[in-house]
Amino acid sequence: MKYFASQMINSSGSGGGGGSTDLFGKIIAPQGLFAGDPAQAVSSLFTLGIRLFFIFSGVTALIFMLRGAFDWITSGGEKEKISGAQQRIYNAFVGILILISILALIATLEGLVFKGAFCFGLTCAIKIPHVQ
Repeated sequence: MKYFASQMINSSGSGGGGGSTDLFGKIIAPQGLFAGDPAQAVSSLFTLGIRLFFIFSGVTALIFMLRGAFDWITSGGEKEKISGAQQRIYNAFVGILILISILALIATLEGLVFKGAFCFGLTCAIKIPHVQ
């Protein structure tokens, strides 16, 4: 550790305010998520919201499927509990199929039909028209 500290001091010149060779490079403050054009900020926000909605929907469907599997395992052979668990797994599976179908349809529309000129927020950002 002492060697590293001495190398850092020696490489920066007098040990203070960064000489000609800087060990870590130039530090630049990050821009905020919504820096710049307000229309682009709203566009980024909508795109983020749509993507988070689909992520949340998929995770929720998987949780319901796992809960149905857990209910089936812990049913103890009772017909009523088994049928309830099977119904929950079936519903979660149908939800996942619907979600995958919607994602495939939107990705196809964005990529092949509209060719990026109009986006729903999945494969490219939503473009909000505005007056300059």
